Amino acid sequence: MFKTIRKPINSIYVIAGMIIVLSVLAIMSVSTFLSYHGEKQRIDQEIKANVQDTLLTIEEHIEDLISSYSVNEYSKFIGSEVKYRHLFAMIVEDKNMGAILGKKVYVKGKIRDENWQVVDYDPEDSLQREQLQNAYFTSEKELVNNLGQSIGKIIVVVSDHEFHQRLDNLIYRNLLATFAISALLVATLFLMMRLHLLEPLTNIIEAITQRDSEGLPLEYAPIKGPNEIRVLSQTINHMIKATRVSRQQLMDKSDALRAAKERFQLAIDGTRDGLWDWNAKEGKIYVSEQYEAMLGYQSKDMPDTLEEWLKMIHPDDVDKAQYEIKRYLESKGQGVYENTFRMRTKSGQWLWITSRGKAIFDDEGNPVRFVGFNTDMSKLIQQQEELKKQKDLHQYLANHDTLTNLANRSLFNDRLMHSIKQAQRNGEKLAVLFIDLDYFKEINDSLGHNIGDKVIQSIAKRLQHLIRGGDTIARLGGDEFTILMDDLPDEQSASHIADRVIENFRQPVRVDHHELHLSCSIGISIYPDNGETPTDMLKNADAAMYRAKNLGRNNFQYYSKEMTEEAFERLNMEANIRSGIQNEEFIVYYQPQINSSTQQIIGMEALVRWNSPSLGFITPGRFIPLAIATGSIIDLDRYVMKKAFKEFAAWIDEGLDPGHLSINLNMKQLIREDFVSYLSGLIEQGGFSASCIELEVTEGELMDNPSQAINVLKQVESLGVKLSLDDFGTGYSSLSYLKKLPISKLKIDKSFVDGLPFDKEDEAIVRAIIALAQSLNLDIIAEGAENLQQVDFLSQLGCSNFQGYFFSKPIPAEEMHNFLIEYRRSH
Repeated sequence: MFKTIRKPINSIYVIAGMIIVLSVLAIMSVSTFLSYHGEKQRIDQEIKANVQDTLLTIEEHIEDLISSYSVNEYSKFIGSEVKYRHLFAMIVEDKNMGAILGKKVYVKGKIRDENWQVVDYDPEDSLQREQLQNAYFTSEKELVNNLGQSIGKIIVVVSDHEFHQRLDNLIYRNLLATFAISALLVATLFLMMRLHLLEPLTNIIEAITQRDSEGLPLEYAPIKGPNEIRVLSQTINHMIKATRVSRQQLMDKSDALRAAKERFQLAIDGTRDGLWDWNAKEGKIYVSEQYEAMLGYQSKDMPDTLEEWLKMIHPDDVDKAQYEIKRYLESKGQGVYENTFRMRTKSGQWLWITSRGKAIFDDEGNPVRFVGFNTDMSKLIQQQEELKKQKDLHQYLANHDTLTNLANRSLFNDRLMHSIKQAQRNGEKLAVLFIDLDYFKEINDSLGHNIGDKVIQSIAKRLQHLIRGGDTIARLGGDEFTILMDDLPDEQSASHIADRVIENFRQPVRVDHHELHLSCSIGISIYPDNGETPTDMLKNADAAMYRAKNLGRNNFQYYSKEMTEEAFERLNMEANIRSGIQNEEFIVYYQPQINSSTQQIIGMEALVRWNSPSLGFITPGRFIPLAIATGSIIDLDRYVMKKAFKEFAAWIDEGLDPGHLSINLNMKQLIREDFVSYLSGLIEQGGFSASCIELEVTEGELMDNPSQAINVLKQVESLGVKLSLDDFGTGYSSLSYLKKLPISKLKIDKSFVDGLPFDKEDEAIVRAIIALAQSLNLDIIAEGAENLQQVDFLSQLGCSNFQGYFFSKPIPAEEMHNFLIEYRRSH
């Protein structure tokens, strides 16, 4: 039973409320007092200013009336002014009328009586005179005629009636406003304090006051509110948790020591499984008779140590068995130990055993006793394996061609649908190749279907070796095959596979002493250009295949005629690249690099050009991407390096001082295992210092795999070779990687130089690159400098090294040789 705890008066709320109320009242009282005195002075000044304004307003009017002896008129005027301006009195001393009446002045005015009614002013009335003397404020104005002579005086009197009335209204409004603001402040402050301070504290109190019979809180304190309260909650929870753990450990130890023997005996008597008990301190294992009988041993004949017990476990399972025991014991008994493994019977057979158990630990967390039981699972596991094999077989037969073991039409359609969805999500392309054997019917008709089936099997194995690792190949039936190519780099990549298939078919198929020469026709459809559903993709690939047959068989066709022509042109160029390297059709050009400050040649960049005998002059923009895609770039790079190093060494030997040789290399080249040794060998053959060589790598390629690039470039740097980052700023580089790269130079890309000095965006980018290079202590060079304005502008920004048409276009070795001689002579 839990104790019911009466919730005490929440005194913290009362105290907080009193503090807030008193604080707000004190602040608002001071504020109201200061506001009251300020408003009082303002009203006083306003009343006096109004009196002065009134005098100025009525002065001219009264002067005219006095001058015209219009006593009744100005008497009415005075009464009106007193009434509507809320004046106490207004008196006119009329010298003109006084002269007529034989007096010094004639006095006429209006005054308010005790009921605040406007009555005539009587100069002889002592009460009125006393009221005027005690008035709040009196102001008078001398009246003069056109000749500047005094004709009388206006006296305006204001009593404190209006002053007090307005002051009373002000006090009333201020009190209302003060009360409203105070109430709002009190409510807001109390609400904020309640939400952020009092309520979290109350929640903690409510949580920890709900206690069990032993006084331990039933729940943890909620972790909410400001940091200090959260820390308080965490501290309380830690104490609760620690207390619970301590109590549980005491209870477990007490119960375990008291009931261990009873529980163990009941377990032995009540189960058919094999019971075991491992005494961790003694290192002995006790097993029940059922356990011994399960493994074919006689009573007391089984090993009783953990080491011997482990030797009975299958060698493939022993590591896992040890790991599961260790993992459970390290968890200090969390959950239940369970593991399945094979054990050797006395006769040498293997049984599948599922072992379950629980351990008891001492105060230090060390295992004292580990008790459990073993169940023979051999029959159940054997049944499960049989069911799984049957299920797998049915599943396999449902999705695969029984003759070739390739995917069938159903599985191919499923994978094609999956690939289409993935390509749609990722904005990728894929290709379907529809392959049909040419004249295969004649083989079946002449040699029989048995030979035909063996031919199909042989073709299936060939096709499996020709496709990429992640591609899918299927047999749709008869002599029709399909290939699914995922994640297509470009549309023309499919033509490489198609060409390899057609080329492979040139090798004869040998079946039962028959040597058969076959060919095939292939149709290619591209997603999403030629269809967005599996049905459309297969239909269009099939249509392209029939066009290949109509064009003479033994060829491939895209569903689009233009793509077919482009594929054949690409394949032709690919073959010409390989032969061009072998026939040394490629020429190395050099473009000088000049320091504008010293007018010295600091180096040159080696550039490759191709003048094919069959294709004519081909720009690097056409053949280099293709060489990269096909892997020919490795041979091409080494061809350029070997030739450039040889010519560069000759210029050094001649004493022409060519500076350094800069060569732009592809990352495929750099990550070759033999590249560093190959580079070192070329430098040694050239007989010049490695510091004369500068390898340029593009920013985009580095950022594809920056970690690998850093490792490779550090090996190159260790040779003494300098490294330059080309096309900097055109990719998506990371400054965190840039500072780790062992580069010594940044190269400003031509695209940023072209717009200088007029393009503000290019200027901003160039300034940033130069500043970055300077901060990282890197050299910098600008490529594509074509006019003096660009050179001067970049020089002013701090870039003195240039490469571009302003100094020289790329030129062959003979011209470069002459350039070095002439430039040295002229400079």
